[in-house]
Amino acid sequence: MSFRLRFQVHLTDDCNLHCLHCYKTNCGTYLNHEQFDHILSQVLAFTEHTAMVPGRAIFCGGEPTLSPILYDCIRKCSKAGFRRISLLTNGTSMTEDLVRRISEAGCTRAQICIEGKRQTHNDIRNGSWVQVLRAWEICRRMGFPVINQTTLHPLN
Repeated sequence: MSFRLRFQVHLTDDCNLHCLHCYKTNCGTYLNHEQFDHILSQVLAFTEHTAMVPGRAIFCGGEPTLSPILYDCIRKCSKAGFRRISLLTNGTSMTEDLVRRISEAGCTRAQICIEGKRQTHNDIRNGSWVQVLRAWEICRRMGFPVINQTTLHPLN
C-alpha cells in the first residue's frame, strides 16, 4: 500500500498585504530555480525510499503569485506526478491570465482566503474584500475550482 505525500512549498515570504495574523516578515526572500529543483529532487528521492507517492503540492508564501518561478514550479510538480496542485493565495493578484497560466501549468485549484464578513475581512486583511470577491468570480467564471481558506483569528 502506498501513501500520498503532501508537499507544501513556500515560494516567497514577500506579500502585498500585511495581515494581522501573519507571521511572515515580508523581507522579499524568494526561492530560485536551483533551490526549488534541489528541494523537489529531495522530496522525490524520499518517496522512492518510502511507501509514499507524490500526491498533493501546495504553493504558498507570503503570496506565491509574486514569485517569478511560480508557473515553472507548478509545471515541474505536475510532471513529477503530483496529482493535486493547489495555490494558497490572498487572491489580490488573481486575473484571468494568471488563472489560465496556473491551470495550463497543472494547478488544479486555488485556495483563496476570506476571513469573515466584509468588515471583518477588511480589518484582518487590509481592505482586500473587493479584490478577493473578484478573484472568486474570475475562478468561478473560468470553471477553475476554488475553496475558502480561513485563518482563525480573535476578530473572526
